[in-house]
Amino acid sequence: MADGESEQVLARLLEAHVQHEMARMDSDALREDLEREVGNFLEASDNLRLNDVISAETVNAIIHRHTVERDMPAIIPEMAATFTQDVVGSEFHRTATPADLMDRQRVEAFVDQVLLLKEQRQKLI
Repeated sequence: MADGESEQVLARLLEAHVQHEMARMDSDALREDLEREVGNFLEASDNLRLNDVISAETVNAIIHRHTVERDMPAIIPEMAATFTQDVVGSEFHRTATPADLMDRQRVEAFVDQVLLLKEQRQKLI
């Protein structure tokens, strides 16, 4: 297959894939996908611990990025470091599940709001 022909095939494949994904983005298909994915997450969340989802290193990196790498009074990074140690060293961090942070009703309400925003954006377009 010549290079030009390969590029045409790749372009057609990409366009077909984009069209497929766009078709999946209609409200009904998106809602079904989100309901399935959120349901799977909520089922899995009974067995997950926050420590499994986000490591102490990740928490430290996020806090570092938002405190140490920005100009602010020196006390702020010190306080953030103390809070980080308190959070990642706590029993709650080791044993809590995502459901302890947000119940199913709030997750479903959040998904509904996301879908509503997408529908409103599509109307504007």
